[in-house]
Formats: sequence, C-alpha cells, structure tokens
Amino acid sequence: MWLIFRLIFGDVVRNRTVVAYSLLLFAVSTLFLGFSPSEAKALAGLQNVVFSVVPLTNLVFGVAYLYDSREFVTLLAAQPIGRANLYLGRLAALSLAMTSAYAVGVGVPLILWTRSEAAMTLFGVGELMSLVFVALSFRIHSWIRDKSMGMGAGLMFWLFFTFVYDALVLQSVFIFREYPFEKPLLILVFLNPVDLARTLVLLKLENAALLGLTGALFKEFLDDSLGWLVAVGMMLVQAAVPAFWAGKRFLKADL
Repeated sequence: MWLIFRLIFGDVVRNRTVVAYSLLLFAVSTLFLGFSPSEAKALAGLQNVVFSVVPLTNLVFGVAYLYDSREFVTLLAAQPIGRANLYLGRLAALSLAMTSAYAVGVGVPLILWTRSEAAMTLFGVGELMSLVFVALSFRIHSWIRDKSMGMGAGLMFWLFFTFVYDALVLQSVFIFREYPFEKPLLILVFLNPVDLARTLVLLKLENAALLGLTGALFKEFLDDSLGWLVAVGMMLVQAAVPAFWAGKRFLKADL
C-alpha cells in the first residue's frame, strides 16, 4: 500500500492541472486578502471562489485521473498486491495530493495575512470538501465505465451541489413559507457539503443574518462544540460513504 501511495501521490502532485489549481488558488487568495478593505469582505469573496472551484476541480480532475490511470491499475492488479491495499493507496494518495494543493493555495495565504477563526474555518471546510469530492470521483469511476459519461456525471454532480440544490431549497422555502420550515431547512443544509461549509463560514463571519430567518437557528445549533462536531462528522460521513461503496465495487470488479 505504501509503495502504491508513494507512486500515485508523486504523480498527482507533479500533474500540471494540480499545480495550476494550487497556483490559481494562491493568486486569488493573495489578491482578496491583500487588496480588500476588510478581512470580512476578503473572506466573503474568497469563499465564493473556494466553494465553486474546489468541488469542480476535485470532481473533474479526480474522475479524469482515475480513468486515465485505468491501465496502470490493471497492471498493478495483476501483481501480488491485495485489491484493498491497491484501492486504499490510490484513495489516500489522491486525497492527500488534492488537500495539499488546497493547503498551499489557500492555507498559506490565510496564515500569512490573517489567522482569525473565520479564516481557519474556511481553510478547514475547504479541506473537508476536497475529501468529499475526491471520494465522489471514486464513486463515479466505479459506477460508470465510459470516460466521457463519467466526466459528464462529475459536471452534473458539481452543478447539482453548487447551484441546483440551492434553487430547490429556495423553492421549498417559498412553497412552505407559511409553515415552520426552519428545522427541515437545517436538515437540507446538512445534506449538501457545499451549503454546510458555506453556512459554517458565514456564522464565523457574524453574517448569520444573510441566512435569513433560519440564521438564528443555525447559530444556536452550530455555535457550540457539539454542533461543530456534528457538522464536521457529517462532512466526514459524506466522504466516507461514496469511498466505501466505490471500494466495495472495486474489490468485486472485473478489471
């Protein structure tokens, strides 16, 4: 497993797409933090970039890399290497490479310019989102054998989690506006890793009012240690579930 991890990790971190992704995040982070009139505005602007670029890059690159390395994986599977070790080595290598790219691109500027609680929250939820969408890329690859269809599925998932889901939630709020909808809305937010991450950052920016009438409920639930543990645990579950099902399918697949 360690040999597989080392080979794939070294290959991914040298990939031009990953290097460009990290450099882009670094440049955007530096521009926002260095030239915005206030830290709150800088983090608010930076989070919009992070919550769009991070899911997109992790999904699309992850899916493309897994399809392109299929022959290499088939060759490794023919060696006396357990499939579980092969799968876990690939998953760990790709996850660590993408979280490291995010750490360099966003984490380093945040540490250099500000170390506020909101900034560290943005860094932390970005890392968790990276894990979630890398795991989802493994699930897509195990589910769809055709590369073009897999890439299309990755883009559809990104559009759904980033844009369509919010539209559906807003439509639900409008339909049930005459009913107490705060608690169901809290559940809906927890089901989407992008919305959950955005909510956690907004609360640390003291912008709960931007969340509407449910802002007070979010702040009440997420403002203590238990609420944060539940939120972080939910994002870890959202990463673990697709990774588990992808691994289960890989162990039985005909390579």
